[in-house]
Amino acid sequence: MISAVALCLIAVITGCGSGSAQTSDARAGATISIHPAVIGQAIHATVLGANSTVSFDTAIPGQSEAFRRAGMKAGRWPGGSDSDEFNWQTTTGCRAKSYVWPSATFDHYMTLIARPAGLDVAVTVNYGSSGQPACIAPGDPQIAAAWVHYANTTRHYGVRWWEVGNEVYGSWETDQHALPHDAATYASSFGNYLKLMKAQDPTIRVGIPVSPGAVDPSGRNWDAYVLAHTQFDYVDLHFYAQQPGKEDDGFLVRDAPGAFAGILAKLKAELATAGKPDSPIDIGEIGSVYDKPGKQTVSITQALFAGQALSEMLLAGVRRSTWWLGNGGCGTNGNLSASLYGWQEFGGYAIFSDGLPTPPYGGCSNVIETIPFGTLLPTARVYQVLSQSGFVTDGERMIGVTVPPNLRSVRAYAATHGKNFALLLFNLDDQKTVSVPITIDSVSHGSGIHSLTYGKTQYDLSRDGTWAGPAAEHTGPWTSPITVTLPPYAVAAYLISR
Repeated sequence: MISAVALCLIAVITGCGSGSAQTSDARAGATISIHPAVIGQAIHATVLGANSTVSFDTAIPGQSEAFRRAGMKAGRWPGGSDSDEFNWQTTTGCRAKSYVWPSATFDHYMTLIARPAGLDVAVTVNYGSSGQPACIAPGDPQIAAAWVHYANTTRHYGVRWWEVGNEVYGSWETDQHALPHDAATYASSFGNYLKLMKAQDPTIRVGIPVSPGAVDPSGRNWDAYVLAHTQFDYVDLHFYAQQPGKEDDGFLVRDAPGAFAGILAKLKAELATAGKPDSPIDIGEIGSVYDKPGKQTVSITQALFAGQALSEMLLAGVRRSTWWLGNGGCGTNGNLSASLYGWQEFGGYAIFSDGLPTPPYGGCSNVIETIPFGTLLPTARVYQVLSQSGFVTDGERMIGVTVPPNLRSVRAYAATHGKNFALLLFNLDDQKTVSVPITIDSVSHGSGIHSLTYGKTQYDLSRDGTWAGPAAEHTGPWTSPITVTLPPYAVAAYLISR
C-alpha cells in the first residue's frame, strides 16, 4: 500500500451534507445522448479485481465466494508493502516489521481464493529484501525465478503477471539495496529479475511500479528513468485519493475521479515519450485513503468514487485493476467525523466483511455490529453492479456519451453490448432525485431495458444492520427519449435492448 508522499490529493471542497430526499426534474434540453458511432477503448473485465494480503488468513472459507458474487475477475498477491518483506518459500516476513499470517501461503491463496473465484492473478515479487527474518540483504532475483518455476511448472497455476517490487520509488518501502529507492539501481536490478524469471517461463509478463511525479533520492524522475532503461511488459500504478484525517465526501465523490483520470493521462504521456505508448497499464492498488481508513471506506461515498474510477479506467483502456483490498480487517482509529456521510463507527480497507467484530483478524473487536463473513460492503456492491449488469463485458467497447452542463450532479459512461447498449449513470447529489431523458443517435425504439441500481437508499439500511444489494428492474418496449430516475447518491446501470 501507499504512503504519504505518493499520489495524495488533499481535499479542498466542502462535503455534501445529508438531508431528506428531494426531486429535481431535468431542465429543458438536459438530455443525455449516447453516440454509438464514437468508438472508444476495448473493455477488459479484469479491471474488476481486488488485492489479497499475507497479513490476513487466506485459508478462511468463503473468501472466493465473496469475490465471485462481487463479479471480481482479477487478484493480486501477496499485497502491498509486505511484498518487499516477504519470502514466499517460507511464508515469513521481516522480523519486527511485517506480520505474515502462518496459513497465508501462496498455495492457499491460489487454491482457496484465486482458482475457485476464477481470478486472473498478478504476483508482486520481493525486490526490497532477502534473508528473512533479519531482511538485511537486497531482494534476490533467484528467489523470484524459483517462484515462477514453482507457480507455472511445478503447480501449473498459469500466473501470467509478475511485478518486481511494490512502490519501490517510495521511502516507506523496504529496500536494502546500497542505494535504496534509486531509479538506476532498480533498472539495473530489474534486468536480472527479467532474465531469470523469463528463463523459467518465457510466456509471463513482467511489470514495473510507476508513479508520475515521483523523484528518487538523487533527483531523477523515477518514471522517466525506469521507462527508458527497462524492458518491461507492463506498468503498475497505485492511486489513493486522500490523506488520512482529511477525508472529504464532496471531493471524493465529485473531484477525485477526475484527478485519477488526470494521473492516467499523465502516465500515458510518459509512456508515449518513452516510445512505449501501447504498454498495458495495471492499477495494482486503488482506494480512497492510504492509511487509517475511517467510516468513509464502508459508506456509499467510497462506493461512488470506486464506480467512477473504474469507469475512467475503461475510458483509458486499462486492462487490469485490483482494489485495496478484498478481505483484511478493520479498525476504529480512522476518521469517524460526523461531517462524513455514513452510519458506521469503524472503517477498513476490506470491501468484504471479515465477519465483524472479527477477533482476532482486525481492530474491531469493540464494535457491537455483527456483519456476516463475506457480506459485500458498499464498494463491492458497485463492482457487482458493473459486473452483473453487463456493463463490464470482455470484448465490448466504450462509446461516446454527452451530459449537458446543467446536469452538474450526473456522470455518464456508455458501452456497447452486442447489438445493444449499456449505460452507467451516477447521481452525485446526496439529497435530490434526478429524472433525465436519454437518447441514442439513430435509434428511436427498442424491446426492453434492464437496470441495476445501488445507492444511498440501499446503503442507509445498514443503519439498522441490513446490508442490501442492488435493486433490479425490467421494463418492456421503449421509444426515444427514455426517461430514467436516479435516486440520491446512486449508481445505475442500464442494458438497453434494441
